[in-house]
Amino acid sequence: GLAAGPLLVASVTTDPRLVSLAALLAWLPPLTVGLYAGVLADRFSRRQIVIVADALRVVVLAALVAMVAADQVTIVGVLVTVALLATAEVFGDNSAAALLPTLVGPDDLAIANARQQTGLITMNQLAGPAAGAALFAVGHAWPFAVQAGLLALAVGLVSRVVLPRR
Repeated sequence: GLAAGPLLVASVTTDPRLVSLAALLAWLPPLTVGLYAGVLADRFSRRQIVIVADALRVVVLAALVAMVAADQVTIVGVLVTVALLATAEVFGDNSAAALLPTLVGPDDLAIANARQQTGLITMNQLAGPAAGAALFAVGHAWPFAVQAGLLALAVGLVSRVVLPRR
């Protein structure tokens, strides 16, 4: 999504203001709802928040894939999609980070955090954008369909996690 989203916006419009608005909508949720996501993660089941946030992302991505496949993509649809995905990602990522200490012991927490961050950096910032751009070149719907499939897999895996009793 990091590379394919801007490519999709640029393929729908040539207006630089709309392209920059898409970037703003992608980066604004961490600033506006990040604290609320943290409060929610402290008060409710982190596992459930991750599941709901990722399931919402799957639904939004499926709708985007349907719009792209039907050649009915509008700039408003893409901008709403970007905003919804970024907002859900803030809630899911905050809760996932807070969930990790409940899954590993204090002695293993540093290694677990390092592995989680390595995975996030590798996939979100290095391999993911390159793969997303390559998939976009194959077909505009492919990167979003793959992302939806991976998120659906993540929902299934997180739903199977058994949390220890407190």
